[in-house]
Amino acid sequence: MSKTNSEESYYQLLRVSPKASVSEITSAYLSAKNAFSKDSIATYSLMAAEDTADILSQLETAYMTLTNPDKRRDYDKRLNSAEIVNLEVA
Repeated sequence: MSKTNSEESYYQLLRVSPKASVSEITSAYLSAKNAFSKDSIATYSLMAAEDTADILSQLETAYMTLTNPDKRRDYDKRLNSAEIVNLEVA
């Protein structure tokens, strides 16, 4: 999870397929959340507390969006529109 910026989709952030089920999203979210928790040995000395908090916030937003059918549908529409625009620019 090194790349966490506005260009990364929620699917990329959680490392799941756009076709992932709610249970797959939940599992990925919990794994990622544990990896970036303040008790995680993996990130203890590698990241500043502010950076970790930012990532956890992004994970929470991704999870809340992708597990809500209405929010996910709206997000997918926006994501697909953005991808079409990016393809036209390239």
